[in-house]
Amino acid sequence: VNETFARCLTRYHITQDSGLIERTVITRFGAGTFPDGLAMDDDGAIWVVSIVSNRLLRVFPDGSHYVVLEDAPAEHLSWVEAAFQSGTMGREHLDRHPATTLRNISSVAFGGDDLRTIYLGCLLGNFIASIPVPVPGIRPPHWCWPRKS
Repeated sequence: VNETFARCLTRYHITQDSGLIERTVITRFGAGTFPDGLAMDDDGAIWVVSIVSNRLLRVFPDGSHYVVLEDAPAEHLSWVEAAFQSGTMGREHLDRHPATTLRNISSVAFGGDDLRTIYLGCLLGNFIASIPVPVPGIRPPHWCWPRKS
């Protein structure tokens, strides 16, 4: 689970009755990172996108992570971070993004025949960006859902 405004990636165990127990924080993110969408790769790493900073991060099972790409001016990030820290962050901090390419990344998915392409959906964008990556994503379970004849 991405806890966007708590700025952490959290894991829960799911009980047989669909309850969530044993909350474990996998990693915490720093200034300017507000984790939103995520997808898992074949190596067990989780790819996380961050709204506002337009970051794509790769998080490893031990919690270490690195920024794969970022598209946000430093002044904009400083403005948003100041508002977040003062408790005044609002819609204008999400909706007035100055980036021209990636416009507030909110979703990430693996695709392509070999699942080595990442697709990025943006809240303020009018296209789906994509980049090649060196490791394939895992095939989501719902892709194998039984079909009725």
